[in-house]
Amino acid sequence: MLYITHLPAGLMSGFVVLAATGTGLIHWPVGLLAAGLGSLAPDLDHGRSYLNQSLERTAENAGRKIPVVGTVAGGVGVFATRTVNRTFARVVKHRGPMHSPLTLAFVIVLLLQHWGMLAAVLGQPVTSGIQTIIESRGLVGLAWSCFFFGYISHLAADAVTDNGIRLWPFRFKLRLPLVKTGSVIERRVLAPGLWLAMLVTAGQAILNI
Repeated sequence: MLYITHLPAGLMSGFVVLAATGTGLIHWPVGLLAAGLGSLAPDLDHGRSYLNQSLERTAENAGRKIPVVGTVAGGVGVFATRTVNRTFARVVKHRGPMHSPLTLAFVIVLLLQHWGMLAAVLGQPVTSGIQTIIESRGLVGLAWSCFFFGYISHLAADAVTDNGIRLWPFRFKLRLPLVKTGSVIERRVLAPGLWLAMLVTAGQAILNI
């Protein structure tokens, strides 16, 4: 799906995590930023994704702030960013490991093991597990929790498209072809509907503070 669909889904998942864990309003920007980035991160394996192009524009705009030297530095920054983006996309391949639930699960287990929290979190209900992470790791735990749920929202959305997602490294696909990526249905119905749902979720989360 497109970023206009992934972003509201990711933000909505962020609001759900923040509300479910009783996170203070002052920390919401951290969680929402992380959830938004998580919802777009899987498409870094696509050289022309919204996030990739945003990084290139950021490098270009930063260079314009300083005459001559900044322009040169900005040009170098854009070239370097674009080269990294394209190379990464060619090596990883779109909807490969970065779109695999197995890869995500592996990374989560590694991170929890690194934090020494794997045993403490396993077997707990999801909300309790997230609260344990946040209590132990603070804002870092909150950011990673929201990031991962934003990431999961991306995979879930892509799973209901015509292409589906692979259980990389296996060839088996999770695919429920309800929506064609970039179709009128996605642009005119699904994306606006998710933005509306995100606003409703945000309102409910705020009311429950």
